[in-house]
Amino acid sequence: MIIMASGKVSARLKTKRALLVLAIVVVALTAIAVVTIARGEGEVAPEGGGDVSGIPIGMGLAMGLAGLGAGYAIAVAGAATMSASTERPELFFRGFLIVALGEAVAIYGLIIAILLWVKM
Repeated sequence: MIIMASGKVSARLKTKRALLVLAIVVVALTAIAVVTIARGEGEVAPEGGGDVSGIPIGMGLAMGLAGLGAGYAIAVAGAATMSASTERPELFFRGFLIVALGEAVAIYGLIIAILLWVKM
């Protein structure tokens, strides 16, 4: 059992949480590095609009963190939906809507990244 009857969190759950945070940081930094390298650093907009070197970092953060948040939301909501639907099948559609809303978070991150890309 992961959470003990006294409400304390076990060492196993603490380890899982720490690994999740580490994975989030690694994916976010990788996305930032890939977008920054692909775009180039310190470029100035041709119209004199100012420095645009921070836009690739914003694109990477928007996609990386939105994707990770959506993945976590889908994992938690999907597991809860399957658990609830085994006991009460009429709850499946409600749970499916919650999972779909979690997926919408990733789509919002993609939209923000595209808007930033167009701004470059």
